Amino acid sequence: MTRVVEIALFTEEPDRLIAFYEQVLSALPVQRWDGGATFDLDGLTLLVHEAAPSDPRGPANKDHVAIGVEDVDGAAARLSESGIPVDPPQTYYWGRSAYLHDPDGRMLELHQPQ
Repeated sequence: MTRVVEIALFTEEPDRLIAFYEQVLSALPVQRWDGGATFDLDGLTLLVHEAAPSDPRGPANKDHVAIGVEDVDGAAARLSESGIPVDPPQTYYWGRSAYLHDPDGRMLELHQPQ
């Protein structure tokens, strides 16, 4: 079975991005070092790393991260109350989702399956 095991996010300001994900995930990193950290998302690793010069032979850096939550409305309300802008949750054919952007402009989906 194939599954996603890591989402890698590269940023010019890793400390700011790490602090953002601590709020969104309500969790501290499982590893942290100068310029990066990893979070364990129930077996999926979220890597935040300081940006380095890109390799022109590499893939385009277009990020989209979906994070599963038990209560999308509650998660969206908590984040909004803490000052993080979140679009109102909507029901789609794949479940209920709300969208927001991290400090570097990456789109996040807060996803509650049907």
